[in-house]
Amino acid sequence: MPTEVWVALISASAIAVGYFLRPMSDFISENLSARRESADRRGKFQYESLVELQSKLEILVHASAFDPTTRAKSEARVESLTFVVKDDRLRELLELLASKDRASTEWRATYGDVIRRLGEVLREM
Repeated sequence: MPTEVWVALISASAIAVGYFLRPMSDFISENLSARRESADRRGKFQYESLVELQSKLEILVHASAFDPTTRAKSEARVESLTFVVKDDRLRELLELLASKDRASTEWRATYGDVIRRLGEVLREM
């Protein structure tokens, strides 16, 4: 076969392969982008949950002595946010905090541990 025929066959083959591989390339690119966006959303949700948890813990310590309704709402929200937290150590500390009597020194010590661990987790993000 003459060289021109080989060049034409190779060119046609390359075009056909490119035509059929383009959708696969697009699919892979879109899939990677979607995964990246999903991870970003999860990270943002985790960060916002931790900041809200920190806020509710502050309310629980300071404002709840004056207003029992605020205390009850804060306790309920802290309990629900405990399930959202991905950090196992922080979750354990929050569960321990919930099991202690608020008037005890153990509760205050556990609260301090929770705040420290919460700060560490936020800094790691």
